[in-house]
Amino acid sequence: GAKLIERPIYLVHMTSSAEQTVAVHPRVLVVAESGVETKVLEHFLGLDGQTYLTNHVTEIYAGKNTILQHYKLQEESVDAFHIGTVRMRQEADSDVKNFSLAFGAKIARTDVIAELAGTGADCTLNGLYLGQDTQHIDHHTRLEHVQPHCHSTEVYKGILDQKSTAVFVGLIHVHPDAQKTDAVQSSKCVLMSPEAHVNSQPQLRIYADDVKCTHGAAIG
Repeated sequence: GAKLIERPIYLVHMTSSAEQTVAVHPRVLVVAESGVETKVLEHFLGLDGQTYLTNHVTEIYAGKNTILQHYKLQEESVDAFHIGTVRMRQEADSDVKNFSLAFGAKIARTDVIAELAGTGADCTLNGLYLGQDTQHIDHHTRLEHVQPHCHSTEVYKGILDQKSTAVFVGLIHVHPDAQKTDAVQSSKCVLMSPEAHVNSQPQLRIYADDVKCTHGAAIG
């Protein structure tokens, strides 16, 4: 069975820039060895009214039969700027779930790149974003189905109010050897104001012929 790490690993990225505007560049590397089960939570936050830039990278390696949940909670100062990348590589029969929760920052973007590099890997990408005032929240995701018999599920949902804007770009790339791929993508957003705006761009690149890939986008 999996080697269970019972207590979640909780990382806090706190930025305080009262005296001057700063840029911070945190980098996190998560290596989950074969058969490990664990949860990792990253929390990004800063004091209200402070202006700064967060430019972060998290790299995740999931070994064979690994069960991993990764949460990114973005609650930066509404005057701050946030740019982030989460890059994941999964080996055979691993199960990785990534959750992106974006509530803060004046302008925020998160890129999530997942490489299903082992047969039988299962990947879930979930996202929730809430925008208000003039916030802009951007998510770009890319699922690389490299090996056969892999499964991915992607659901991103947003609520935008006032003059806030958002972008969702989701790419599913099925490589020639990735037969029996099963990939599902869904993007949904609710606009609470006539001045709110969202751009949703689902994308499929399929180079194998025995696959099941679906995507859908809805804005209400």
